Amino acid sequence: ALSGISLGMVGGIYAGGTLFSMLLINPRIKANKLYAFTIISSVLSIAGFILLMLCPQGNTVLLFAAIIIISVSYGILKTIADSVLALQMTGRHSSTLYSFSFILSSVLGIAAIQILQLLYACSPEGFHG
Repeated sequence: ALSGISLGMVGGIYAGGTLFSMLLINPRIKANKLYAFTIISSVLSIAGFILLMLCPQGNTVLLFAAIIIISVSYGILKTIADSVLALQMTGRHSSTLYSFSFILSSVLGIAAIQILQLLYACSPEGFHG
């Protein structure tokens, strides 16, 4: 089991990784490389989540490494997704479509969390490495 201090560090590490990508990586991404970085950050995100799922219980080093990978890739992907949407959506309904994409993203995220909570309630052992 993780200590309260370790659990408390998770949010700060995630915020730090996201901030790192937004301040130091994203400004260096050129417009003609947006789609390539979308792929790269998506693969990194998947790798981070796989590492998180395979992380042995109590291994804070791997846990924090997974969180850093996930947060950096999210910081990149979120900014690029916003940029691509802004570049691709022009015209009268662009703000409506842009808002819809954020609502859809939020709803899908909430649904995923609810499903995971239900799965965890049914079998907590299945969520430990």
